Amino acid sequence: MSLLIRQLRLELKTLCGRLVTSWHFRPISMSLPLSDLSEFFPNENNEEQAKTGRSWRASEMRSKSNEDLHKLWYVLLKERNMLLTLKHEARRQGELTPSPERMRKVRKSMARIKVVLGERDRAVRDIRKTERRTDLQ
Repeated sequence: MSLLIRQLRLELKTLCGRLVTSWHFRPISMSLPLSDLSEFFPNENNEEQAKTGRSWRASEMRSKSNEDLHKLWYVLLKERNMLLTLKHEARRQGELTPSPERMRKVRKSMARIKVVLGERDRAVRDIRKTERRTDLQ
């Protein structure tokens, strides 16, 4: 079982006060539930193109907890799905994709989350190997 799953299980255990035996639980939603596809399109109220920030740096992500990275992953996933919907709609209408640099920023940030989690996983494996070696000696 990966370290992330163990940490999530431990956090859930402490939050719920009991052992979570099943992984069939309701996913965390950070947005208001909508009954239609309007969540995948930008706000109609804001006619101007929204200014976007830069992608997240790996150094910034290293200071975040696994829970924060998990939340950030789903925010980025939602943003990526919205951008893909916009891209598909623009192609359908024969227009250019609006702000393609946003997709690059989202992809970079998602890739950096994977890098940071991989670093953490390797660090834990190295610690365990070291502990096993010292136990055997």
